[in-house]
Amino acid sequence: MLRIRPEQMKALGQDLRLRYERRLVERARATFPEACAELDEAGLLGRVRQAIEQAGRYGLESELDVARFLDLMMALGPQFDTDGRYPWARGLLTDPRVPDPSERMDALFERAVQHQEQETALESAPAAGGAP
Repeated sequence: MLRIRPEQMKALGQDLRLRYERRLVERARATFPEACAELDEAGLLGRVRQAIEQAGRYGLESELDVARFLDLMMALGPQFDTDGRYPWARGLLTDPRVPDPSERMDALFERAVQHQEQETALESAPAAGGAP
């Protein structure tokens, strides 16, 4: 019979956690190269760990949900969930009418995309009184 000692289980868990963090680091680099260029390796890994922790506070545990939470951190800022510029974020993350964390993340991500599209439209709109 195969026996796995507690210290072996702990080491295995740590290895899995590091692999998970590495996947998120690579995703961030691929998706947000400019933002990642501003962070050194330790800073980016710290941001990933922060995303895992913050997402966990909202019950977001699947790798996809945490990855999307990290995407929002990279796009909107590391404290987007409490930032007054995005009051809808915390409301969607804590909406008691939506008990499933993945569904809350879906709604949040959709709202964030709408926000980014609105911001882009405003930035590209001609100034009032200017030439069309």
